[in-house]
Amino acid sequence: MVRIARPPRLRGGMICTMATPKDDSYPTRSSLLLRLKDSQDHQSWQEFHRIYGKLIFDFARKAGLTETEAQEVVQETMISAAKNLPEYRYDPKVCSFKTWLLNLSRWRVVDARRDGQRRDGEQTARPSHGRIPGTFRRMR
Repeated sequence: MVRIARPPRLRGGMICTMATPKDDSYPTRSSLLLRLKDSQDHQSWQEFHRIYGKLIFDFARKAGLTETEAQEVVQETMISAAKNLPEYRYDPKVCSFKTWLLNLSRWRVVDARRDGQRRDGEQTARPSHGRIPGTFRRMR
């Protein structure tokens, strides 16, 4: 019997397998990550968004989302990062920062796809005469 090694787990169940980015076009600067622990450091957050916003946007677009959905994924990922960065400890031996960030992004992409499927399902569930069935009215 051959045993397959499982990827390392991080706090909160996050698995460090999203990417193994050796992409130096997005170098991780630990000094920036430290400054981001202060949620009031607007200049650092703007720099963070400038650097990593495109990475997240491109990731979401490659996952098949529309431009608008990808922009929402960027916003939601930034919010999630802001909530989680104060406790985040950068240790590239455990997991690269980009992997951590792209895991947050992946979860937002999954949410966006699920929301899109719901919207598509609602549109097809509506009767052709334009009236909304009672169950849909109650859900609104």
